[in-house]
Amino acid sequence: MRLIYIAGPYTAERPSQIRGNIERARDAAREVATAGAMPIAPHLLSTGIECAQPEEWWADATMDVLAACDAMLLLPGWQDSHGCVRELVYAEVAGLPVVCRGLDGAELRGAVARWLEEQTP
Repeated sequence: MRLIYIAGPYTAERPSQIRGNIERARDAAREVATAGAMPIAPHLLSTGIECAQPEEWWADATMDVLAACDAMLLLPGWQDSHGCVRELVYAEVAGLPVVCRGLDGAELRGAVARWLEEQTP
C-alpha cells in the first residue's frame, strides 16, 4: 500500500477559511483512497486538537509524517502556504515524488492512479 501525503493550506484568517481548507483536504483524501492509495492528510489528523501544541510543533511533526510517505501531492493554493512550500522542499531533498500540484477532484484521482500504475513492477 502506497502512502500519499496531502499538502495544502491549513491556516487562514477566518475559521470558515480553515474549515474550507480541511474540507478540501478531506475531498482530496477521498480521491486518493478511491485511486487505491492510503491518504495521509495532516489536516484530518489534527482537527479539533490543534491547541494541544503550538503551531511550530505541528509543523515539525508533519515533516516526520511526510518522511514516512511514498509520495506527496499539493492541493490548489499550496504556493501561498509557507508550510506547503517547506514540505515541498523537504520532499525534493528527500527524493520523494510529487504526484501532482494544484489539482483536485477527478484530475487529482487520475494523477494518483497514473502514478500508482507507474509503481507497479
